[in-house]
Amino acid sequence: MGQKLLFQMLSYNKFHHIFLERTKNMRILLALAFTVVLFGQSALADEKITVETLAADTRSWDGSVFQYPEGGAEITVAKLSLPSGTKLPLHCHPEPMAAYVLKGEIEVTNASGQTKSFKKGDAFIEVMNRWHKGSVKGKDTQLIVFYAGKKNQPLSISKDGDSSLAGRCE
Repeated sequence: MGQKLLFQMLSYNKFHHIFLERTKNMRILLALAFTVVLFGQSALADEKITVETLAADTRSWDGSVFQYPEGGAEITVAKLSLPSGTKLPLHCHPEPMAAYVLKGEIEVTNASGQTKSFKKGDAFIEVMNRWHKGSVKGKDTQLIVFYAGKKNQPLSISKDGDSSLAGRCE
């Protein structure tokens, strides 16, 4: 009986020691979290966080409307690098698309001949379901492009391609 009592006491002491150690660690973590929150908020208050809307509209650059495709949504963000002199063929996008020009300049022309140029620092909302083409003006150009599309749907359709989505393009 004495051994069993001694074993229970040792087990209790071991459990109690582990519990106290974990509690101590938890108190240290809580103190650190409180410090980070307290001082982190004052550090954020000192920082000048700004938000600048680069493009927001219900219409694309040529005034045409766009809508989101039905089905499983998929956002794609891509960096498009276009060498100087690049001519993009006639194509259309079956989903809303916006772009930001990192460097260079691109000129976009829709099927009716309306043209608009976008240079470094410009953001624009591209035409949807409308045939258009693009050409790089001057030096190499880079765009960050945001597509709000549908899962497993192409981001761009060539006028010369055989996509079933081409029928949607005007």
